[in-house]
Amino acid sequence: MSDIFKALANPKARLVLETLAKTPSSTASKLAEATKVSSEQVTAQLTVLVEARLVRSTGSGTSKKYSINAKGFTPYLTWFAKVAESQAVARLEQQVTELGGKVGSAVSTGTKWVSGQVSANVDIDPKKLGKQLGGMLADVKTEAQKEVKGVQKDAKRIVKTVKARIKAGK
Repeated sequence: MSDIFKALANPKARLVLETLAKTPSSTASKLAEATKVSSEQVTAQLTVLVEARLVRSTGSGTSKKYSINAKGFTPYLTWFAKVAESQAVARLEQQVTELGGKVGSAVSTGTKWVSGQVSANVDIDPKKLGKQLGGMLADVKTEAQKEVKGVQKDAKRIVKTVKARIKAGK
């Protein structure tokens, strides 16, 4: 995979590639004119981009035309998608762990609270106590649901972005 990264490391190569994406089937001289980069430099960058299989050429000599080779990007887009997916999964795992900690803390707090209520009030109303504890647990559940929705929204956004980028490259 190093060929694509080597090819795209040069800002002039990226400029030639971006210009070529806007004006397919361009000659080196048209690209030089559009980019305001010398013909020699454009030709050198096109050679690197063709070798990296990001650009294809047709014809010969001064009538040689260049176009984006979308298939050349596919292995790299797939790799980027895997990296993005791994990052999203790692983030989800981290958020689930944090959420588990919050739920555990809430249960612990509720247990301590019930214990304190029982100790302080020998004569307790179990229904009232149950309603209060139920309210606390409902608040924890609501907070957890909000966290999960946020995580799901982030994951969907990441997947949508990656899919759109891959689709655009095909």
